[in-house]
Amino acid sequence: MKAVNFIGPTVAINNATPVECELDYQVERIDVTTISGTEPNPAWEFVDAAGHYHAYDTEMKVPTTRQVAFPMPHDDNCPQHDLDDDYLDDYAIELVDDVNHADDEPCEGWTRYETQCELCGEQIAPGRRPQGPKSIPGRSSWTLKVPGQYSLTDRVSIKVTAGSRTTFFGFAQPFRSHDVIGTTEFGIGTTEFQCWPMARRAGSTAANPAPGSSAAGSAPPG
Repeated sequence: MKAVNFIGPTVAINNATPVECELDYQVERIDVTTISGTEPNPAWEFVDAAGHYHAYDTEMKVPTTRQVAFPMPHDDNCPQHDLDDDYLDDYAIELVDDVNHADDEPCEGWTRYETQCELCGEQIAPGRRPQGPKSIPGRSSWTLKVPGQYSLTDRVSIKVTAGSRTTFFGFAQPFRSHDVIGTTEFGIGTTEFQCWPMARRAGSTAANPAPGSSAAGSAPPG
């Protein structure tokens, strides 16, 4: 779980007079790391027999090579299983023709791809390494804290503004009210709202804070 805490902007609730607010954004991170996955190794470099230098560029491609396709008939070397999809996406030596290898159809041959030096044609196998941790965004939640008391049954429209620019907007509903001194700077009479996913208004240019940081008047990641 990663969090961003926004402090300093103001919020207009149902288009009322804006008040100072505190907005927390949290997003779950889902681990999608694969045990057998690989990725390009940025430390890899290679000099072929002709003295031509090869390495990954900043986009993790090898610009000094080319892909050459060789149509092959069906034989015992036909690769049909246990392929590293990440490797095939980048610099595969052999690639299965998915159409010809449907489970209910006989194999009609396959295509072998070879990575070669652009100048001399020597076969090149760009280096790879075990895949590092990978994650994708999961469920997210927004919590808004404002001074004042609101009915817990109210559903409201909110518009968060930084300076003269509207950063994001959406709907929210109160879920907790503090009628005694709380732990936030707002203290007595603070209401917390659970927000629907927020939308960023077109034209907003506020920078994104780093996860886990606090930001004044910044737009959320998205």
